[in-house]
Amino acid sequence: MSEQVKVGDTVDLGKNGYVRLPDGCVVTSGRTYVVRHEGTHALVVDGNEREIVAVDPNKPSDNGDDESDDYNDWKVETLRQELRERELPTSGTKPELVARLEADDDSDD
Repeated sequence: MSEQVKVGDTVDLGKNGYVRLPDGCVVTSGRTYVVRHEGTHALVVDGNEREIVAVDPNKPSDNGDDESDDYNDWKVETLRQELRERELPTSGTKPELVARLEADDDSDD
């Protein structure tokens, strides 16, 4: 499960940690990292990886879209998060992610 942090928060990376940003870039910044980007970050500290999801507290929330029953209305990051929770593959285009979730829904019936 992901830990939620705010953009601007400082995260402890320990002695040998690094961060993989939402766009795939890797950042090594000493012992701490200031979260500057929204989205899912992978923190690797002493060989252990954990996931954080950064949100911008100053950005208006548009929860309405991601609360819709239609996956096509959801943001890609929300689709990927739902796929992770269901332990399904998270790669692909938005239509592929939507199709994967819909197929999983149909298999539960």
